[in-house]
Amino acid sequence: MTEEDDGWVAFGSDDEDEEDVTNESANGCDGSKMDDFVATKVSTYLTQVFVKHNPQIRLEQRKVLLLESGAYINLSKATVSAVRQRAMHVETIYPSSDCASDEGIYCVDALVCLDPTLNRDVLHKILDRILCPGGTVILPRMLLQQGSSPHALELSNHLSTTLQANGEETIGSYLSESHDTVELIAQQTKTIRAHASTCPWLPSSHSTTKEEDQLHQTTVRLSSHEILTSHLTESSVAKAVYNMQHYGYCILPRLLDHSECKEWGRAVLDSVHAAATILLERDSVDIYHPQSSQFEPQSYQELSMREDLRMDIRQGPALSRIRVDKGDGEHGNESIVLTASSQDYKNGIFLRGHAGLLEIVRRTMNPKDQHFYKGNIGRWNFGGSGSDGSFQDLRLSPVGGIVSLPGAADQALHADTPHLFETISDLPAHYINIFAPCTDFHEQVGGTAFVHGSHNLAFTATHCGDSNNLNNSKVYPYLVRPKLTVGDVVLFDCRILHFGLANTSKDVERCICYTNTWHNWFHDAKNWDKNRAIFESEQNM
Repeated sequence: MTEEDDGWVAFGSDDEDEEDVTNESANGCDGSKMDDFVATKVSTYLTQVFVKHNPQIRLEQRKVLLLESGAYINLSKATVSAVRQRAMHVETIYPSSDCASDEGIYCVDALVCLDPTLNRDVLHKILDRILCPGGTVILPRMLLQQGSSPHALELSNHLSTTLQANGEETIGSYLSESHDTVELIAQQTKTIRAHASTCPWLPSSHSTTKEEDQLHQTTVRLSSHEILTSHLTESSVAKAVYNMQHYGYCILPRLLDHSECKEWGRAVLDSVHAAATILLERDSVDIYHPQSSQFEPQSYQELSMREDLRMDIRQGPALSRIRVDKGDGEHGNESIVLTASSQDYKNGIFLRGHAGLLEIVRRTMNPKDQHFYKGNIGRWNFGGSGSDGSFQDLRLSPVGGIVSLPGAADQALHADTPHLFETISDLPAHYINIFAPCTDFHEQVGGTAFVHGSHNLAFTATHCGDSNNLNNSKVYPYLVRPKLTVGDVVLFDCRILHFGLANTSKDVERCICYTNTWHNWFHDAKNWDKNRAIFESEQNM
């Protein structure tokens, strides 16, 4: 037995009495003994998975959902009892077509299904809406087998795209109502999926599997406790910082409150609508129909046109109100400084007051090498804290919004800020954006695509250095298109190559809320204040 194996002894052996029970089941053993055996295997497996994933989440903070079935009531009861003995919280429901929308069960760490005849459509909805991204599902193997009808085949394909391609483990077996052997297996769901329907210009050789592997690398798998409390453990923060440093971006699924995100998204869109009305009436500028507009849309103090039908809005009546009412009060419409010594994260404030997100940003921008930080003697100057390795001051922008209107094309590949120096390939980030989708996912509306690892100067020198055209095929193998929805968060180093994806819908206005974060000593050359104002009456009040 290895030292690693020995660490699991406390949770019970996977092989304990297995051979005896298997032999007895073949000869018609007592059903209750078989039920207890399978239930113990389920609880042991879940315990091991949870502790390995994030030991900082206690077992009593883990949530398990068991889909009950009248045909397997004794096995269900035994499983609930075994899981509760491990101190985990268990919910039980009878699966139905509308159970996935049950507001009382928002997210769980694991799903257990014991009925091999469960409707696959219901199972898919539950996996997609209730189970945490990357969560564990335990179910009969036959539910994953392809059916003969077109609908059954479609559902099987849906399930296969939801579950990870490897890592399947056998839990145990029991007898069905018809006395057939039912094999119970465990798999993990994917933490993130690629928005594969976008970028039709990608070559047929583009590997979505590789793309999702790269996305999986940089996505932090959160527990239900972290999602429900919107509080990140040290383990998750450290993983996010690692991802930022090595890949240039990181994804935190379902971290933010869904309804709060939607409220901020409405404020952004209301402000865009108000701006569009003024520009059309005052300047004969039609931002919704730029090709037929009498005058071409420009950039203004409150709104900057990225391309046709894609804009960045940082001021507007509804946006300004929500930043005061739900943000920093009178400071909600200003950039603020988070000082090196400050621990006042203004918890509860949308995006720029989220303690976990700001901790990720601060650590990413301020990596500390134990051998060097004490030598930074100049930090004593001007009343500084000295060479103590503390964080540097961080500046945070007000929450703004990026909106793509129906018909917006793919954006040009770009980086938001240059590298500060060109002699070291992997300097720490000095400018980080925090993005949060605030409108529901729609298949025809793309989000933001990134080039995995392109925040590193050596990467771009190798793959882009010999071409003036950034949109070259050398970066295609590293292109990732995360499929994000309301509540998800993506942070990215502003040196990374990225672009907004097309909005091919007829009527969906997509909104992403953001806050910019940068070292307080850094100066961004963009200055919108010299442009003409849209909401002049508000400024004159």
